[in-house]
Amino acid sequence: MRIVVTGATGYVGSRLVTALLANQHEVVAASRNPERLKRLGWFDDVAPLTLDASDPVSLRAAFASAGPVDVVYYLVHGIGQPGFRDADKAAATNLAVAARDAGVRRIVYLGGFVPADEALSDVLRYLVAAADPGVVPAGAYDLSGPTTSSYRELLKTYARVSGRWHAALPVGRVDTALASLITGVALPVPQGLAEDLVESLDHPMVASVSGLRDRVPDPPGGLLCVDDAIALALAGGSNRRPKPVNALTDPHQSPASGWCPQADSDPAWAGGDAQHIRRLARAITPPIARPTLRLVNVVPGPLAGMLRTGLDILFTLTPKARAA
Repeated sequence: MRIVVTGATGYVGSRLVTALLANQHEVVAASRNPERLKRLGWFDDVAPLTLDASDPVSLRAAFASAGPVDVVYYLVHGIGQPGFRDADKAAATNLAVAARDAGVRRIVYLGGFVPADEALSDVLRYLVAAADPGVVPAGAYDLSGPTTSSYRELLKTYARVSGRWHAALPVGRVDTALASLITGVALPVPQGLAEDLVESLDHPMVASVSGLRDRVPDPPGGLLCVDDAIALALAGGSNRRPKPVNALTDPHQSPASGWCPQADSDPAWAGGDAQHIRRLARAITPPIARPTLRLVNVVPGPLAGMLRTGLDILFTLTPKARAA
């Protein structure tokens, strides 16, 4: 089939393009800035398309230039941006109208936050299957893993699998809006994203029974459990250069360890406190001393978080010299 993937430069989108190409589909990769597509490993195997879901004019022009399209994947989400919920609804509506007018018969929309314990390779399996209406009829489906876990259990599992020290400190009833502000400063991710994720903790994220597993058979060996998904995400190497997203040995590979994001489609802020510290320190460290920055990997998690926050503040307060 001829398939348009919006959000093709994102974490899920870039890996979905890889999976669709592996299944012999013809992929049109859509982005507001097609120049960004050139840095991705599968660029030569897709047709680039300029598309801005927030702009109806851009959408009409995009579908007019794309030619016949069988399926559109909608993976564009503005989480972390002010008013992203309303913006997402408007953008999704814009795309649905433009796709209908262009004769597209099927849109696959991937929502966020649900469920809490999915594994990425299983999500990609379901997304690829969803292109075929004979396999997945029109409707809403929850993607669920083989186990159910609370947020507390997820944190404990991550600590155990990663071998990191973990301690729980009860703080009573703290408003998530206040907690999100603190988290936005403490975590090495965009502040808006951290705030939205923390505020989502107010809501249970348990997948409902939707019958999807009856339509799409489980992969050999079954769906990934939480332990295996976390272990795969932490199995990245320490490459100095990102790998092409289509060259990853497993779609779960992430920048959990290493000097650079594991995939060329992963954001620059990914990688956790240790990588963020190294990136900041490299800016002020002579080249001959940079190999010693690998010692950051042994810094305990809480200390690394405080050190990263301190460096962020220091760099923010440091006057920037500009050439005349």
